[in-house]
Amino acid sequence: MMKAKIGLMAIETHEETRAIALIEEIARDPKVSRSVYQWTITNGVKELPLKPNDPPANPDPMGALMEIESAKTNGVGKIYILLDFNKYLEEPAILRKVRDLSSSLKNTRKSIIFISPSFPIPGDLSKSMAIFDLPLPSRIEIEARIESVIKGVPDQIAYYRDQITDHPAQKDQYLPGLTDLVNFEKVLNVQWRDNKSAIIDACTGLTDEEIENIISRSLIKRDLNVSVILSEKKQIIRKSGSLEYFETSENMSTIGGMVNAKRYAWRASKMFSKEAQNFGVVQPRGILLIGAPGTGKSLFAKAISNEMNQPLLKLDMASQKSKWYGESGQTLIKSLKVAHAISPAILWIDEIDKAVSRSGDQSMHEESASMLGTLLTDMEERPGLFFLATCNQPFGLPPELLSRFQKVFYVDLPNEKERSEIFEIQIRAVKRDPKNYDIARLSQNSAGYSGREIRNIVQESLSIAFDEGTELSTEIILNQITRITPISVQKKQEIDRMREWSAKNAELANEKPAEPAPVFAGISRKLELY
Repeated sequence: MMKAKIGLMAIETHEETRAIALIEEIARDPKVSRSVYQWTITNGVKELPLKPNDPPANPDPMGALMEIESAKTNGVGKIYILLDFNKYLEEPAILRKVRDLSSSLKNTRKSIIFISPSFPIPGDLSKSMAIFDLPLPSRIEIEARIESVIKGVPDQIAYYRDQITDHPAQKDQYLPGLTDLVNFEKVLNVQWRDNKSAIIDACTGLTDEEIENIISRSLIKRDLNVSVILSEKKQIIRKSGSLEYFETSENMSTIGGMVNAKRYAWRASKMFSKEAQNFGVVQPRGILLIGAPGTGKSLFAKAISNEMNQPLLKLDMASQKSKWYGESGQTLIKSLKVAHAISPAILWIDEIDKAVSRSGDQSMHEESASMLGTLLTDMEERPGLFFLATCNQPFGLPPELLSRFQKVFYVDLPNEKERSEIFEIQIRAVKRDPKNYDIARLSQNSAGYSGREIRNIVQESLSIAFDEGTELSTEIILNQITRITPISVQKKQEIDRMREWSAKNAELANEKPAEPAPVFAGISRKLELY
């Protein structure tokens, strides 16, 4: 852009220090060869690198633009970095001056680069400015940053040794710290050498500053351990407000039923191997799970993460929505950017229907349409993420979204065989042996109950047994079943409609459909009241 004499550019990033360092590196390139200046509202225009104790210059934004315009190059090009300047573009006079510069800078070797976490370009400048997105650090950059932080340990050791040499009388003061660091350095070198790739993987998706902070805290804890780094990373991603990093112990053995969906998960997990890629297999891009609440969709999302041995990120689509026009799509782009930096990974979009469904008249809110467009483009053109979306109401989902998923599964209520599996899993979860219970009888008497309802029944039955001072029994569980009105009764019309839709648009996740719930299901408790 500089060679093409583009005068105005903008970089959207939170990594201000890294962006400036990259610009300085570009400026040193003999093919560019420019001096670099930085403007802030606190210091005015200053040449980089900043000189210590250099007094502030005039910070006035308009004054800065006029200074840039009048500056002589004398054969040496100049780059001006303006930090957080987007706030001042709301002033008509400043916006006009920037537009003037977009023309006048074309015949000079001067460029302006605006840096801000967010830089919405005013319509007046849309044709005059190039905007860039600074990618998160690559693996090579991550490795270099980690090694620069690790280098601080031998530097500290050298400092302690110098202190002992220069101040022998204070040897006892410095010797414990020196001994601790020397011992830790040996452990650190082994940890870094043996786990380098895993540690770099754990740092993907973070900014340069976040990586430095995480590694520094790990060194303070005297443990450069992947689990420690992931724990810190989990908190950082959660602070973004739109992504959540899941660590789960769930696996396919903790899910009852869903045989067809499980088979696909087992097959899909093999498609990420190098052998599959060499064979010509294209990595799967994602699946959509449709079903009533409590049927195990979220549980499946957690389990498939372990099955595929990939990190699980949960995207809250509702949090992406903004009241400001165009901002929802940009927020989603930033969330996807973080997810891709961590990839390969599974991106779980829960209740996707609440964010991108069309209404009854086939219309869609503009912000929802923007988010849908962003999501469709990413799913089609950017590999690395396996999308797993869950949905309770599929009727308004756009056909173009459905076509992006390799598989669309309908998760029905569990049939009798699946309910047996679920009862066994849940009884085992409360530290009881399923062999001591009449599983067949429990399954036969719980037609129409979801997996979540069965889990709640077992847990409630256990608390009742404890309260009564007795052991959990089949009879206590059966009695609790009669006190619950299952979702198949509460939402019968919705479930029937969903089954009808799925028969034409989805595959059955279960091995076979569930039998209909008995008419009398869930009314026993009401009868007892009379």
